[in-house]
Amino acid sequence: MKKINMYNTVGDLEKTFDSIAAAAKFNGVCVGTINKALAGIVFNSKGHIFAYEEDDILEKIRTADKSVMVYDRQGHFIGKFVSITVAAAELEVTYDKLYMAQKTGRPVKQEGFFVIGFYEDKDIRELVEKATPTIHKGTLRGEVVEVYTTMQKAADSVNGNRQGINTSTKVPGKTYKGFLWANSAEQLKKNSEALRKRALKANKDSKLYKTFFGEQ
Repeated sequence: MKKINMYNTVGDLEKTFDSIAAAAKFNGVCVGTINKALAGIVFNSKGHIFAYEEDDILEKIRTADKSVMVYDRQGHFIGKFVSITVAAAELEVTYDKLYMAQKTGRPVKQEGFFVIGFYEDKDIRELVEKATPTIHKGTLRGEVVEVYTTMQKAADSVNGNRQGINTSTKVPGKTYKGFLWANSAEQLKKNSEALRKRALKANKDSKLYKTFFGEQ
């Protein structure tokens, strides 16, 4: 059975265990947590790094501990930290959260800013958009009327409910309370186009047909 070494975040050996179960018991975590640490899914657990005895721990640290970028919620660059370890301490965020942000592309939302564990060439605009879902309310022709930061705010704007908004965002051409709803302006246009195709098949005296093609 392979032995498990436990290191601090700079690579100093602190303890060796005969098994994963022993390492988990000593640290008060489940076996799965140690397995993830050994597999590199998480890098740091309770302030320690875990690796098999034969692993190159310094190389593991070098390849995992990348620079961290900090942006505000609009995607404007605020600053850069030389490592995840430094960023975690300065920003009062756990190491694991920053490490997973680096690996998965999911930002850590913290006190009005985003923490992104990526190199400078990463498209922060894309990350901010994904991390901050928006609801677009639009006309049947696909023009944006207003944008909301939550589905509840969108529902309140028409005295509706979140379920109605949610259904409209997922079903192309589905209206709710007289509006089209989508998660982006681009999707709103697509929903409008789907509605336009329905209008082509509608009665020429119908309101839907007249919305797109006028009086005949």
